[in-house]
Amino acid sequence: MTVTPQQRRASIVDAAIRILDRDGADALNMRLLAEEMDLRPMAVYHYVSSKAELLSMVIAEVTSRVKWHRPRGGPRDRLLAQLYDTYAGLAAIPWLPELLHQGASTGVPPYAMIDAFISNANDMGLNDEQAYDLWRAVWSLIGFELQWHEVNRAYAEKKSWLETIDPGTVEEKYPALARVLPVWSSYAASYDVRTHIAALVDGTIARYAGEASDDT
Repeated sequence: MTVTPQQRRASIVDAAIRILDRDGADALNMRLLAEEMDLRPMAVYHYVSSKAELLSMVIAEVTSRVKWHRPRGGPRDRLLAQLYDTYAGLAAIPWLPELLHQGASTGVPPYAMIDAFISNANDMGLNDEQAYDLWRAVWSLIGFELQWHEVNRAYAEKKSWLETIDPGTVEEKYPALARVLPVWSSYAASYDVRTHIAALVDGTIARYAGEASDDT
C-alpha cells in the first residue's frame, strides 16, 4: 500500500513523540529519529525540513491529543474549562516545558480548539478580532507558564537567583525588591495560573464592553 506524504509525516511525529517519552527532550535529533523509523536521515528531511519544524509539528500533535470537556454553562465557563484543561494536559507532558524553553514553536493548534474558543468568545460579546487578541494573550500566558516549570527545574539543580541576592545590598537602591525577596518563594508556591487566565478573559471582556459603551 502506498504511503502518502501526510501519513509519512504523521508517522515521523509519532516516532518523535516515542523518543521524547522514552529518552527526553535532549535525546531527540534527526539521526536518532531516522534510526527509530529504520530510514536514512535524508528520507526524514524529505518530509520535515528541520528539527524546528519537527518540534512545531510535535507540539501541535500533543496539543490536539489533550482532552478538554465542554460544560453546559455559559460561554465564559466553557471557554475557561477549555483553557484550564489544555494547560493541565500540556503541563502533564514532562518534556514539553523543556522544548518550549529551548525556543520551540507552539505549532498550529487543533482547528476544533480554535473554533470552540472563537465561538465562545463571540457568545461573550467579542468580535473576531477581539477573540483573536484574547487567544493570543492567553496562549502567551500558558506558554510562559509551561516554560516556568523548566526554569524551576533548572534552579533546583543549582543556586537560584534568589539565593544569590543579599536583601541588605539592594535595600537602599531597590527597596521594593528587597521587601519582596523574603516572600518571593511563597508567592511562587501559591501562584495559580488559572486565576490569571480568568483575569485575562474577564479583563478583556470588561475592556471591550467599556469601549462599546463609550461609542454609544
